[in-house]
Amino acid sequence: MPDTPDLEIELKKFQSARSQMFLDYDGTLVPIKMNPEECYPDKNLMLLLEKISKSHELYIVTGRSLADITEFLGRELNVIALHGAIGRIEGKEVQFVQNIDKYKTLFKTIEKNIRDKLKIPGLRIYEKNGGLLLHLGLVEPAYRQIILNEYDYLCREYGLEPYYGINIVEFRIRGINKGRTIMKLRKKGMKALIAGDEETDEDSFILNSDALTIHIGKGKTNAKYTLADYLEFRKILHEIAYGR
Repeated sequence: MPDTPDLEIELKKFQSARSQMFLDYDGTLVPIKMNPEECYPDKNLMLLLEKISKSHELYIVTGRSLADITEFLGRELNVIALHGAIGRIEGKEVQFVQNIDKYKTLFKTIEKNIRDKLKIPGLRIYEKNGGLLLHLGLVEPAYRQIILNEYDYLCREYGLEPYYGINIVEFRIRGINKGRTIMKLRKKGMKALIAGDEETDEDSFILNSDALTIHIGKGKTNAKYTLADYLEFRKILHEIAYGR
């Protein structure tokens, strides 16, 4: 367990009764990789999540598509995908945004336009059946601004919310974020733990300030606590699952 006495005290309170847990995936549960399709969970993580889900109400909250996170984690765990737009809870698919099919069609149209117009080496496009992400990790610096200019234009043209991450830009459904969806899932009287590593998780921390919030990694955050990396957070998960 990291040397964070205040966090340890809060964890003991958290463990005293069945609670809710909302955990980001990439960068929080598994390390971020240049190839997102390679971010499979290791056996130890799966055992931890399965153990925790028996004692607490566990949700994996991610920007990935529902298909992607299901490929990684299977169908047993509760998952919220596309930054809070859709999910699968207790085995049933749920939608947290109206007219999701309209956005699915829109993102497919934008994807086709980008592929037809921007034939730039190294640009990877991930159409997420309700979301769309451009990965610039393999794009030469000289070409990045061309992509960003087109991206900014398309966000304005279609009224989408932009998101700029490390080596990525993403088209987002305006008004949808992890924090708002978590608020809808919170249960009165139950403690909650929320953990994440990037800007999209800050909405969760801000809108759920009464929860035990943990930021993983460097940078400013609205979370109550910060841990160095996903390995430190694994220690937290182990304590929640098995005690000290």
